[in-house]
Amino acid sequence: MKTPARAPRPARSTSAPTSSAVHARMISRFEPLWSRCVPSPAQAAPRVARELIALYSQPERRFHNLGHIADCLRTLDEVRALVAMPDALELALWFHDAIYVAGARDNEDRSVELFRSLAPAADAHLADHITALILATKHTARAETGDCGYMVDIDLAGFGVSWDEFMRKGAELRDEYATQSDDEYYRGQVSFLTQLKARPAFYCTSHFRTRYEAKAQENLQRLIELRRQQGYEAAQ
Repeated sequence: MKTPARAPRPARSTSAPTSSAVHARMISRFEPLWSRCVPSPAQAAPRVARELIALYSQPERRFHNLGHIADCLRTLDEVRALVAMPDALELALWFHDAIYVAGARDNEDRSVELFRSLAPAADAHLADHITALILATKHTARAETGDCGYMVDIDLAGFGVSWDEFMRKGAELRDEYATQSDDEYYRGQVSFLTQLKARPAFYCTSHFRTRYEAKAQENLQRLIELRRQQGYEAAQ
């Protein structure tokens, strides 16, 4: 096998840290959601909100941060009327990357554990549904249906943006894996992208296929070809 060429490391993102005003807006959205979904003392919602904000504001999070959650919530608002249990999906979006260690395989499981530890009084059916939604963001090869399909599509909506925006987000994600060599990171990236591209459709739901599918497939193919030109084949 050809030894992969070294690709230049992406520049560190220069996007400004999330402002306190944005934090306040996010908290004002989260607190009534939590109160609707989880019967608990009045002070619980602000406490949980602060804990989530702190987790998503960790300095090593260049992509999986509060900006990603804000993007997901904006996308949810576009499809809220199509979702069976929109409050559950919104709460799952808040928690799906709450625990994030670059390269770890149990981030989603640990995020579920965090949700359940903070919401012991939640209705069992609701908690199980939120758990399934969070675990759907492991992004396996199978196509999800129902609200899990919307959960997956919202999380991956960034694949359907312009090429420049797609690559900017990719550079932020690369920055989270600063300890990995280019060879290790980009070979793993090609493997993941190839797995996604092998699905019958990139997106699970008709709304996202109509709006984002063509651009996402174009970005996927273009990035896979770029990495292969640089010498990076899928990890074995």
